[in-house]
Amino acid sequence: MSKANPLKQIVAKQKKGEAVGIYSCCSANEYVIEAVLETAKKENSCALIEATANQVDQNGGSRSISAISYMRSPRKSV
Repeated sequence: MSKANPLKQIVAKQKKGEAVGIYSCCSANEYVIEAVLETAKKENSCALIEATANQVDQNGGSRSISAISYMRSPRKSV
């Protein structure tokens, strides 16, 4: 994508009738996150990565991942 805001570009394409969207996941699994990032990069798109409060929280959540660790993990994949 160009340097313009990628989400605004997607909206503009949708308004022109193009079927476009973003790659997204709601996971704390590093393999899922890596797959979403790789696919978005390959398709010259962007990615949305989320986690639920029980997966990631200040105490480590059910996956023993703190919010800071979760935020840093996708940056290692890019």
